[in-house]
Amino acid sequence: MEYTITVARLDEVKICLSDTPVDTTTDIVEWDSCTYTTTLTGTYPLQVKELNSSISGRYLIMQSTVGTEGFGLANVEVHGTTISVSHNNITYGTVSSASTGRVWLDRNLGASRVCTELNDTACYGDYYQFGRDKDGHEDNGSATTTILADDVDTVGDGNFITNGAIPSDWASVDVDGAIRSTNWSKTDGTSICPTGYRVPTVAEFTAETTGEGINNNIDAFNSFLKLSSSGYRNNAAILNGQGSYGFYWTPTPDSNSLVASRFGFLSGSVGASSGTRVDGFTVRCIKD
Repeated sequence: MEYTITVARLDEVKICLSDTPVDTTTDIVEWDSCTYTTTLTGTYPLQVKELNSSISGRYLIMQSTVGTEGFGLANVEVHGTTISVSHNNITYGTVSSASTGRVWLDRNLGASRVCTELNDTACYGDYYQFGRDKDGHEDNGSATTTILADDVDTVGDGNFITNGAIPSDWASVDVDGAIRSTNWSKTDGTSICPTGYRVPTVAEFTAETTGEGINNNIDAFNSFLKLSSSGYRNNAAILNGQGSYGFYWTPTPDSNSLVASRFGFLSGSVGASSGTRVDGFTVRCIKD
């Protein structure tokens, strides 16, 4: 990540990373308490480079240290770094949580861009059936079949598997969902998330909604995660609820029934609920 600092005059500028903001009326900084300091001179704009995700939630404090006409003190809250992550021919950015410090991909898996609106169709991304790898079924226009998979690791085609039973599954094996849960918890890049990332748990979604004050789908879009109201693809492969609400898979199955935990962002509420495993929901990956 590269931070560019622009000032109006050529003198020395001192940089401090602090866990708390300073009183900008006093022109005093306790530099010994800084987690990172540097003094920069030279051609402007000044640049601070290669600050990593450990700065998330801290304050970037800038002070002119020469002359009396400098810009004084300035507090800029740092919400994280942007890192390029390439996976399955898509380059993602990352965003960091100011409340939890966790790093997330900046968009849904398969999305061509970060959401510009909660109903931005270009940011909806792919619709995965629970625990299933990327094989083409996740495309919202993929072909369908009623034949259940007898191997959850290698389905054999990219058809979206439909199943009218309620609750319903797309596979005839792995009844407790344990194999698929393990698959989506991998961080080695062999599952649907990039290397170092995995499908987030209910607890991780809950921590962000609590910390960021997310109470509905509008709050979800306005948050640092820019979550979409992408709806879902139902057990008949029909898209529902686009622009009205969003559901995100977690890797947690219910071993007593053919469902799994999803996390929803609706017009009046957010939270976990049970989703039928055959349904297609969006996925947002979190750094392990």
